[in-house]
Amino acid sequence: MTYSNTDFDKIKLAIGASKESNKLERVVQSVESVKRSEEVLIVGKSLRDKEIGLNTLEVNKPEKTLVQLLKEEKIDGAIRGNLSAKKSLNNLKNYFNLNKIYRVALLETKYPEEKKFFLAPIGIDEGRNIGEKEKLVRLSLPLLKKLSLDKKVGILSSGRKEDTGRSNYIDRDLKESVELENRLKRIQDISTRNYNILIEKAIEESDFIVPPNGVIGNFIFRTLVFLGGGEAIGAPIVNLDKIFVDTSRSQETYHGSVLLAFKLVRE
Repeated sequence: MTYSNTDFDKIKLAIGASKESNKLERVVQSVESVKRSEEVLIVGKSLRDKEIGLNTLEVNKPEKTLVQLLKEEKIDGAIRGNLSAKKSLNNLKNYFNLNKIYRVALLETKYPEEKKFFLAPIGIDEGRNIGEKEKLVRLSLPLLKKLSLDKKVGILSSGRKEDTGRSNYIDRDLKESVELENRLKRIQDISTRNYNILIEKAIEESDFIVPPNGVIGNFIFRTLVFLGGGEAIGAPIVNLDKIFVDTSRSQETYHGSVLLAFKLVRE
């Protein structure tokens, strides 16, 4: 594919933008807010008639083009922005021959104090068994190192130890959390603790939180970000040898997502 009038010598990152005016404006404002805005390319539909004043690339299929740019090494990193999640992730799978996407969300809570931490699994079809959750943690270790976060992993379950016997679901979940804890404790250079249902204690003491499954992870994500005043910074894909930061279409800003991508490509 050819990209006319685009100087990729100075472009480091590309971010996807929806053609809806309010969503496009969020992306534009986010790029404008970073010091290295001239190194970011906005990819989307219906951009030519907008007075943006930034690097833009108008295409018919932005989800496809964003991944193509990464595959062809025209850019060092990509941010989904507010493009379609399904289309973007499917293109990632196709272009990079991935059977499954493994991603971890970098979040920031404001209460009781400001703190950044990773959360995974976060997709409703992710973390369906112990093996997937163990793999998420293992794949994320280089990411923790890049961001200078301690390798302290907090495991969550659906109840306390004394809740054993209250239901088959609780019993199974508690058993799986113990098995996951035992597996992760075999990994060198990380500290693992099973906090059961005490998420507040886990976030206070850990840098990587592992909920029982992706459905619960998604609830934690949405409750923190959309109800609790927290911030979704971005969700890097960890089983990819390129930098791709997944995001939410509902985010008010992608400032942190762009900064995260810059940090990862720099490292």
